[in-house]
Amino acid sequence: MATPPTTKPETWLPAGAEPGAERGVERRGAQAPEQTTQRRRPTVALVPKGPPQPRAHRLGRLRKMFKDLRWSVVGAALPWTWFLVRDLGPAMQLVALALPILVVAAILGLLIAAADERKLTTLLTVASVAVFGWVTVMGPKTAELGRPATDTVRVATIRLPADAPKIDTIVTAIRQAHADVAVMVVTSKKDRATIAGADAFGTTVVGGRFVVVSDFPVETLPLPKSLPRGLVLRVQVDRPDGAFVLYAVHADDVLKGALEDPLNLERLQVAALAESLPVVLAGGFGVSDRSTDYRTLDQSFRDAMRSGTDADRTVLGPIWMALLLRTDYVFTSRSWCAENSSTFDVPDVEHAALVTSVGPCRS
Repeated sequence: MATPPTTKPETWLPAGAEPGAERGVERRGAQAPEQTTQRRRPTVALVPKGPPQPRAHRLGRLRKMFKDLRWSVVGAALPWTWFLVRDLGPAMQLVALALPILVVAAILGLLIAAADERKLTTLLTVASVAVFGWVTVMGPKTAELGRPATDTVRVATIRLPADAPKIDTIVTAIRQAHADVAVMVVTSKKDRATIAGADAFGTTVVGGRFVVVSDFPVETLPLPKSLPRGLVLRVQVDRPDGAFVLYAVHADDVLKGALEDPLNLERLQVAALAESLPVVLAGGFGVSDRSTDYRTLDQSFRDAMRSGTDADRTVLGPIWMALLLRTDYVFTSRSWCAENSSTFDVPDVEHAALVTSVGPCRS
């Protein structure tokens, strides 16, 4: 016969919930050392990452900023090395022609890089390139301070295309510019004969592709053998205030002038410096004012178009306007000064005409 339970059913507990059961498990776990020894432990103690130390963070930022600034300084100095290589042969003369485009492209590229990387140090390089562009491209065109001239003669130079405008249009343009002497490069032989036969000027001299018209007597002079005939004409202008020698020059192709030297400018310089009278050189020289040949002439003569005014670009064709080219000049002896220099347009002519008043420098 079964024995009845001694406890009441409402006091019963589920299996495993008796007091001390958990402690017993813990004790049993502690009594199994082989399980703890078999547990895989990490070979390297892992340290939890905390916030960076303020001092180390600042030092890292300073190092990065110094590195960026160093490269910006190198980039800012790089364009100015141009002055060390600009006279090293024809290739550099071609680069000189393209300088305006290269400078604008460099500035745009640097601005995009600065905006993308958010580096203010890049703006130092941008400022350096902008100043370099102004010095190299606009510097040879800016006005030079000088003494005014006295007993001046107004000299103009005009290039006329093969389909030159009518003689009346040319005469009107020259008279409106108040020119006393005008050097014209006329491609067409028929147009040269037409201008020479006109009674609009006191004296007309024709030589090669040149037509020189003047209100003063003009005498053709022999050309030194070292100078190319057809590209240079040498005349003497006898004016009441004193005679002077005029070299009319013409070179067609700017690219050819950069790669070659059709005018033989060094010998032209030597011949002009050997004259006993004051000298004026006028016409198209086929070289830009950023070229070595221009600097050679500018060292010995005065660029009359920079006297008292900013010398504007003279090549008006749409392809060349972006290059800010100036290939037509009026140079004078250093003993002469210039004033009231400007350009004027002749209808249907791609090159701007030049006009300036030149004469002995006022003391």
